[in-house]
Amino acid sequence: MSVNLNQSLYNIADALNLHSRAIEVVGQNIANANNPDYACRKIRISASPTMAIARGSKGGTFGVLDLRVVTERNAIVDHQIVRSDMRVGRLASEAENNKLLESMLGESFQLNAQGSVEAGDDFVTRGMAYDIRQFFNACSSLGAMPTASSEKLNVIAKGQDLVDSVRYLGKRFTEMQENLSAKMAEEVNQVNLILKEIALQTQKINTFEMPDDLDKAFELRENRQANLEKLAKLLNFEVTETGENNFFKISVGGIDILECGKVKGTLTFDGTHLRIGTQEIHPQQGSMAGILYVKDTRIADMRADLNTWVNNFVTHINTAYDMNRNGATLFSGNSIDNFAFIANLNTLQTGSSAANPDANDRINAVIRVQDEKIDDATLEESYRSFVVKTAQAFRSTENELESENMVQKMLTQQRDNRIGVSIDSEMVNLIKSQKAFTAAAKIVVLIDELLETSINLV
Repeated sequence: MSVNLNQSLYNIADALNLHSRAIEVVGQNIANANNPDYACRKIRISASPTMAIARGSKGGTFGVLDLRVVTERNAIVDHQIVRSDMRVGRLASEAENNKLLESMLGESFQLNAQGSVEAGDDFVTRGMAYDIRQFFNACSSLGAMPTASSEKLNVIAKGQDLVDSVRYLGKRFTEMQENLSAKMAEEVNQVNLILKEIALQTQKINTFEMPDDLDKAFELRENRQANLEKLAKLLNFEVTETGENNFFKISVGGIDILECGKVKGTLTFDGTHLRIGTQEIHPQQGSMAGILYVKDTRIADMRADLNTWVNNFVTHINTAYDMNRNGATLFSGNSIDNFAFIANLNTLQTGSSAANPDANDRINAVIRVQDEKIDDATLEESYRSFVVKTAQAFRSTENELESENMVQKMLTQQRDNRIGVSIDSEMVNLIKSQKAFTAAAKIVVLIDELLETSINLV
């Protein structure tokens, strides 16, 4: 069987190029072993079918070696991780802001034997609960010594302390809502920047994939996936992607925000409404959804519950105090924003009879309110229920976040096992490629010697 040395030399040169490229790819994998966004490159070397050519100086037929660089990134797993990022983003944002609300209340919580949240053993030693108890204790002391000016001053002081605690909490709610609005504005800017990056990366992917510059296209796709995961932590969205012309679209609630490498609308927030252009959107996941929920729903619900408590407190205290139904009052207001203590040393009365103003029946009526049931709970119990309900909601969010973090960890491990770089495997691939390159180089030397021998025989 005749051997075409010229054609063999061409084929070996092709093999040298391919093995050199394989060594380069393995080196690139090893260099990115600690890059979490990098998908390990896999090398596929194959021979194309034998091709017939016209007989001439080269003669016969030849096959062409082909090297393809691929990754084993799984689009389904990537999609699942993006979805998990959205849920984690919302829950983490809620949990973070819930901790701030919990610190504002200044109350203590603990888990009982059944794992449910309940008020701590020191519940009445801090926060509003402490001020409620202190006000009634001051009233009890005044009831025992109705003529003592010091006891009257103590009731006034404790009543004002309670009002200050409630009003301060309302002020902190307002401040937190303002801070959350500022946080939303920051995240809006982040979203707009990420969208611009994704749009630019999409355009470049087309540029590099058309001439088959896959290395650069792979890198761009990985960076785009990383940006999609960053975006998912902020905002929920839908992605539409097909292989045709790298068509790529991102939409939120049916509203397109990016299409074919172009951002279609800038995200804005005016303190109340989140919009893309002129269209309002309502994120359901991502940290933006968590911020809006705490700002517009959680704080509003807490404020409404406390407003109800203040209204009940003022109504029942004043009703008990106004024994003669002549409009005598200790407190005013029906919400945490207008709650006030209005009695002073001259107007505070302990007795209901003008003939015996130093009696204690009026202040004793106020003291009895402490043990009265209002909607099946005393004032202190209803406040305790509010605090426990709030804490239970906070713990529920933390439990959901813990579960979702576990899901995300599992998905990330699954992806890493598939596309992550194994140093051991890559070192084996490097040795194989180097040996193949060395073998091809030796064949070149052998063919050179054969050609030299052939020339010398002529």
